[in-house]
Amino acid sequence: MRRYASAIIMLVVLCSLAVSGRAMIAEKDDIPDLPSMSPEGFEPLRASVIDPNPSSFTIDVRKFANIGVDEDASYFALYTNSSLPSKCGDFRDVELSYWKPSKYRRVFDMSREEKLLRALKGYGCVILRNGPSA
Repeated sequence: MRRYASAIIMLVVLCSLAVSGRAMIAEKDDIPDLPSMSPEGFEPLRASVIDPNPSSFTIDVRKFANIGVDEDASYFALYTNSSLPSKCGDFRDVELSYWKPSKYRRVFDMSREEKLLRALKGYGCVILRNGPSA
């Protein structure tokens, strides 16, 4: 009987943790003073942040999820989560050029893009125009 009681208690604890985790995710849906929109209709591009320093912000796009991505798309939904979230920061009007040190790495100067960095951190995703490489 004690085994069952401890198993039930453990199950209740795990369920409550799962529910509170979902509540925390839901809180990220609305970030004050940051524009947001659905990523639907934009080319998804998964990335890992290699260097978070704003003046040399570096991402790596070598991901299995990016196989078949249209590199000539007008806009990308750049996301850093394991899956594409339901909301992304809307930065389609931002002109952002990058340097390409290798095939899969992109280096941006985001020192003047504080809101974009906040949106990427908060939403885990931003919608960006496909800009020129420098």
